[in-house]
Amino acid sequence: MSEVKMEHSTESTESANTYEQELELILEKSMKEYPPLLSVKDVQSILQLGENNTYKLVKSGEFKLFQIGKHLRIAKAELILYLVKMNK
Repeated sequence: MSEVKMEHSTESTESANTYEQELELILEKSMKEYPPLLSVKDVQSILQLGENNTYKLVKSGEFKLFQIGKHLRIAKAELILYLVKMNK
């Protein structure tokens, strides 16, 4: 009987992983026109947030930030992983 539970648990995990992979692919396709390093304005456009909420999110520590001169950049891959994680 415990073997059945183990199989079920494995199937659930595999199903969740497949869903996350599919979601990641969908997000990558939907953001294909954006560069690998996103500006705060890009993140604002993608997430359809206001400027203040976008800056709060960006500075929340959820993403690794790159500072290039005076400009903040977020890796598109980081944003995708954040969205997948938030959708769990």
